[in-house]
Amino acid sequence: MKTEKERPKRRLDIRKLPIMPQVSTPFGIFEIDPTDTSVSRALQRFGEYGRRELEALDMFLKVSKDVLVLGAHIGTMVVPIAGKVETVQPWRQIPEILIFSVKTLTLIN
Repeated sequence: MKTEKERPKRRLDIRKLPIMPQVSTPFGIFEIDPTDTSVSRALQRFGEYGRRELEALDMFLKVSKDVLVLGAHIGTMVVPIAGKVETVQPWRQIPEILIFSVKTLTLIN
C-alpha cells in the first residue's frame, strides 16, 4: 500500500474537460451547463443571475472581510463578491466549471 507521499497527486487538466457553452455577463464570461434549468438558463436568457441577492449581500460585505459560500455552482455569486472581500471559500459542488470561471476572469486570491 502506498503512503500519502508516494501516491501521485491527481491534477485537474482543464484541457480535457468537455467544451461547454459560454455566456458573457457584466462580471465576465461563464461556462454554463446546458442541462441546468436554473442558473445557466437565467444567464442565457437574461445575461445575469442573482442581481437582487448581490445587492442584498452588499451591506454585509462592507462589514465582513471573509465569506463562506455554500453551493458555489459555476461562480455567478462568488465572482462578483470576490473583489469586495479578503477571503472567499467556495464549497465546490462543480469544481471544474468554477475553476474555468476563475481562470477565465484571471482572479487571484
